[in-house]
Order: sequence, then C-alpha cells, then structure tokens
Amino acid sequence: MRPSDVQPACRLFCAFVLMFALRCVAHPQVVQQDLNRNEVGFWEGRIRQPDGALRFTLEVEQTVDELQGFVGHPDLGVFRWPVKIKTSMDSFSFELRTDGGEVRYAGVVENRTVTGSVTVGNRTSPFRLRRERKPTPPYTEQELKVPSGDVSLAATLLLPRRHPPYRAVIFVHGSGGEARGGQNRFLADLFARHGIASLVYDKRGVGGSGGDWQRSTFDDLANDVLAVVSLLKSRADIDSRRIGLFASSEGAGYVSPLTIFRSPDIAYLILKSGPFVTPARQYLFEDENALRNRGLSAADIKEALEFRKVIFATALIGDWTTLRREMNRNNSKAWFDYMSPGPPDFWWWSWWKDKVDFDPVPFMTKVRVPVLALYGGADEFVPVDESRKRLQDALAAAGNKNYKITVFREADHALYVASRKGGLPRFASGYPDLVLRWIAELN
Repeated sequence: MRPSDVQPACRLFCAFVLMFALRCVAHPQVVQQDLNRNEVGFWEGRIRQPDGALRFTLEVEQTVDELQGFVGHPDLGVFRWPVKIKTSMDSFSFELRTDGGEVRYAGVVENRTVTGSVTVGNRTSPFRLRRERKPTPPYTEQELKVPSGDVSLAATLLLPRRHPPYRAVIFVHGSGGEARGGQNRFLADLFARHGIASLVYDKRGVGGSGGDWQRSTFDDLANDVLAVVSLLKSRADIDSRRIGLFASSEGAGYVSPLTIFRSPDIAYLILKSGPFVTPARQYLFEDENALRNRGLSAADIKEALEFRKVIFATALIGDWTTLRREMNRNNSKAWFDYMSPGPPDFWWWSWWKDKVDFDPVPFMTKVRVPVLALYGGADEFVPVDESRKRLQDALAAAGNKNYKITVFREADHALYVASRKGGLPRFASGYPDLVLRWIAELN
C-alpha cells in the first residue's frame, strides 16, 4: 500500500468514522477546567442506523485541565480511540479528524443519560448513552520494550485471566506509520477475552518505538517480528509452541512470508488482505482503481500507468533523465497531479528501491504451518483474485493442506462492508468470529 496513505481501515471509518491504523488523530480542543463535570464516567449505548443499531461506548476522564475521552465502536473494530472533549454547560462535543474527513460528535447530559448525534459529511445519526459501571476486562495488560537490533519497540501484551501457558498471537502492521491502536488493538482485546495472549506494538518510528519505518526494509520489519517472537518464547506464561501471527496488508503479503521463512517458531499465520504479488503490481492495481474512481478514461489510465512504470524504473536505477523528460511531457495531463513523484531527496525513493520487485511467493512455497487468509472481494488496493491464486499455488507447492482462504464478497481492504441503506459501514458478516473459530480448532 502507499506508505504515505492512511491505512485503509482508517479511511473506511472516515466514510463513517472512516478508520485505518490507523493514522487517525484526534485533535485537541480548548476545554473548561471543571473537576465536577457530569460527563466523567463510563457511558454505553447505541447509534441508531437504518440497517440496525451500532454499539457505542464513551469513557470520560478528568485530567488536570481538560476532559479526556475514549471512544469505542465494537461493530466497527474501534477500541478506546482517544479524543479531547469540549464542554459548555451540560453539553459536550468532540471530533475525530483524519485524512479522509471529519467526524463530529455532540451530546447533552441529563441525569444518567446522554443523547446526541454523530455527523460524517452531511449524514447525521442519533445516539443515546447511559452511565454504566465500567466493566473490568478479563485480562491484564503489560507494557513492554522489545529490543530489535539497535531499535527498541514499544509493545502491549494482553494476558487472559486464565491458567497459563497461553496460546499467543502477534499483530503485524500494514503499510505506513501504524501504532498499537486501530483494528489490531480491537482484535487484541477480543482475542484476549477468548483466552489468547495478544501482543500489539508500535511500528518503527511510531509512538514509543525507535527507528524509522520510512527508512526500513521488509527485512528490518521481519526482524522486528522475530524479536517479538523471541521475547514471547522466553516467557513461562506463553506456550512457545503456539505463537502465531495476525498480519494485515503489507504485513500479510510481504513481512510475514520473510518472517516465517526465517523462523521455525511460528505455529500459524492469519493473513488479512495480503498482496501476494510484487509491490509494483499492487501499486499499479491501486492506481488503476483510484484513477477510474476519479472518472478518467481508459486511455488516460493506461497512459498514467506507463508513467508509473517509469517512476519505478527511476527508483531502481537512480537515473532521472527519462523521468524528467516524461514529467515535462505529461505535466498538463489530467492524471499528473495524482501520479507526480516527490523530489529526488524524498524518502519514498529509497523506500521503493528496496521493495518494488519483491516477490513473496517463493517464501510461501516453504510454509507448512496452518494458514488462514482473508480477503475482501471489493478491495481496491490488492488484486484479490491474483493474490489468492498465487498464495494457493504456493501453499500447494509446499505440500500444505492445512490452509483456508476466505473471500468476503462485498468487503473492502479492511474487511468492512458499506451499508446499502445509508448507514455506517460494518465488519463483514462472520469476521472476526471466523478467525476465533479457526484458532480454536488448531492443536
């Protein structure tokens, strides 16, 4: 996926609270200093939708000079997203701003009830919340530092309140600067509630982790996963024979194949929206869909994709002669602003030089552990049919018969399905329950 893009999950939640990954950022608001605000506490309820209600939680805490909120939308894979709350008398508001747009929440407190609305674009949906006792999760959390070469990774480990040792899953990022939040954090909570130790960590250069993902190769990212595996193996409360990966997008298609090729300690793979084609092929597929969505003609799209190939060649050889000529020739074309590359010193060039021709399939021909692969049939970022076929052929070549590939026909890259009745998008039907059942059936 584009390293500069918001994760698709973030984009999706922005066409509601259209997500991703999760580079969703809540912008602070000026608030009143009042240590006795009525909003403080845990609130739970639903957002009314034309195709069924969506669960909604809001946790509000008073800090020294502001109200800190945490938003949860279980039906959308959103777990405790932080927001800063603006107040006025008995009303309050907050917003989430993402690259995809702004989501505005407003409510009024009356006794033990909050009534209000959520607005995305020109669509407004009412909600009603009641003050409830905050539930205690059936797991504990440990904050960890994971050494990986000369980098330290910040991680959170969720441990079920059950008898150890536990099966464990490590969540592997998609592209871009992903932290521990987003859909991965939601799934970690869900898995821990089902007795599976779950570890999420900040990608290099994000949150509490050192390093720089923009200057990192797939090898570097795979080494980070191996460092996390090594840490879990060393713990008495983790079953070292049952450590698996839940990887998304870039992590599924490019990082995980390298990781498992290097380690016999990974017991299973869950691969969500993994592109089992080269990054160049994936990028061209994404470009084609984006340009078609902008209304460009087939001829214009073909021309733009040829220009993209010149960019790839420039990244590999470092010679700008041909690219400069093509830029001068095409700078008035309708597609040029979308396709225009950054300057020669932009980090993107070294990022692509290391990755553009990487093919994950040869690594997957050695994989004999159980594999669950999940795709959305409406994915506009990954060529699903091609990726699914190449993955299936690779696993067959490995003699691996313990795999399952599921395509949710109407789901997008993040496995959300748009509402047909003007409501907000939701997880594809059956996901993530399918994942939990599959894990439960493993040895």
